[in-house]
Amino acid sequence: MRCIYVSLACTSLVAAVASADEPVDLHKLKRHITKEPTYTAKPLYGLLVFGSSAKTRMWMVLDKSKEDAIRYDVLYADLNGNGDITERGERFVGEADGKDRRFELPNFKDPDGGAQHTSFNVRVSMFEPTVMVSMKWRDGTKIGGGYPVDPDLGYWKFGKKPEEAPVLWVNGDGPFRFQRWYSDKLTIGGADDFKVFVGQTGVGSNSFGAFQQHFLPDSEGVQATLICQDTQGKELRTVHRLNDRC
Repeated sequence: MRCIYVSLACTSLVAAVASADEPVDLHKLKRHITKEPTYTAKPLYGLLVFGSSAKTRMWMVLDKSKEDAIRYDVLYADLNGNGDITERGERFVGEADGKDRRFELPNFKDPDGGAQHTSFNVRVSMFEPTVMVSMKWRDGTKIGGGYPVDPDLGYWKFGKKPEEAPVLWVNGDGPFRFQRWYSDKLTIGGADDFKVFVGQTGVGSNSFGAFQQHFLPDSEGVQATLICQDTQGKELRTVHRLNDRC
């Protein structure tokens, strides 16, 4: 028997609620910053979009406090989503956190609808660098990213120009998507772990936004449909519920 692929579905009523609008195509977003400061080093760009319509856009730009600094220790964050990151209160200097730099940002009120997201943190690794973002969606469930398919790939990687910026979609309203985690090839006749994140798919490498804590009731969860072919080429399907939560 030859495995083809695994498809996923969410049995949660929450996750099954789809927006009345057409699905958002993040690849079509125009990535342009209205106004930028004079940077000290070569800046790196990332873009957050919020909500089911992805109307609110928050630019994040990494810089250095000194041109020859080893780490990116300065973060510009467009906290009002107007595309101008030269405004007062949008430049942050990171605190040392081991080999990383951590930025604690103010609570963010989405201009589109007024939802407030709290406990807003950004962690930047030392060299490459890579970025992790987390917050409490609507001051409730913890959500963040960007996660890679494989942990060895590192986390969210910013671009060298605005038009190359990866997009992280922060949306806790559904419908939700899935991304595998620590899950490689499945062994025929064997027992393998198959783990997934639940959240939203962004644009660019390592740009998955996921729930960082359990949010589905125990009675609801994720189903995986294993689609295979036998030696005669006949398609076989088996449905498996992913019960364990980690």
